[in-house]
Amino acid sequence: MLKYITVKTKPFIYLLIFSFFFLASRAQSYDTLVVENAQWTVMFDDDFTPWIDGMSGWLLRGDTIIDSLHYKKLYQRVFEEPNSNIVISQDLFGCLREDVEGKKVYAIDFLPGWIGCDTLNNEYLLFDFSLPVGDTTTMCILTENLNDPVLTEIYRDNVFGKERNIHDFGMESSDFIEGVGHFQGLMESPIFLVSRLVFTELVDYCRGTDEECGVIYVGMGENSFENSFSIHPNPVSGNVNIHFIDKQDVRSCSKIILNDTFGRCVLAIDNPSQDLKIDVSDFADGLYFIGVFSGKNYYDTKKLIISR
Repeated sequence: MLKYITVKTKPFIYLLIFSFFFLASRAQSYDTLVVENAQWTVMFDDDFTPWIDGMSGWLLRGDTIIDSLHYKKLYQRVFEEPNSNIVISQDLFGCLREDVEGKKVYAIDFLPGWIGCDTLNNEYLLFDFSLPVGDTTTMCILTENLNDPVLTEIYRDNVFGKERNIHDFGMESSDFIEGVGHFQGLMESPIFLVSRLVFTELVDYCRGTDEECGVIYVGMGENSFENSFSIHPNPVSGNVNIHFIDKQDVRSCSKIILNDTFGRCVLAIDNPSQDLKIDVSDFADGLYFIGVFSGKNYYDTKKLIISR
């Protein structure tokens, strides 16, 4: 009798073992997005010129607690120029947190006007990877521009060196990537026409330190000649004055650049020989970054707000 029970229960035991590992593998198949040192690099192109207009990045680094919830700090980074690995500035943009079990990513923006859903300082749903095919989404990053977008397909593909689940909403440039964001970036709109006529593309994604990801950050610290210049007035509506505090700094300065928050260089002045007055009245209102640097390794950057 004992032998009979043993023989009969073996297939059942094997089925239990198989079911356990199958369910465990499915539980582990979700790729988390909110992880320390996750880095995104995004190219910007106005689609009207034959060259790339700018490059910026996102960085998750450090923890914080808001309303008893744990978040990762999200920094927006500005690169020196397209195809460069040198980051000349980074600013705290907001925070992200992830409900891994629910497969949802939530965000809080500290800077205004990026997604456009009136999300400033309020938590909102950034990504929802729990949707079944045929369901509509409430993600702000899509619903701000479209009425009830429908998930049409979930498929697997190798993206940035790893097999990942891709969520397709049936529109060009709208595929969302578990663990990454979407093919147009992270916080950028995945719909071309609402991106201020600027096409964006996620060109690199990495999890690691700056050194491991091949990035050189020179906005602060030992590689910068900090406090080498001042700007006034700030905010500005017409002319902004750039004053070099040490005349030795102006002699060693090789370039002054003005970047917008997309990372695009909107103004560049080579080899300035004295204090400058720059007319910014033709630029749109918003946040900009003035960078003064010598060679490739020594920078000073400051925020400039243009407001009328």
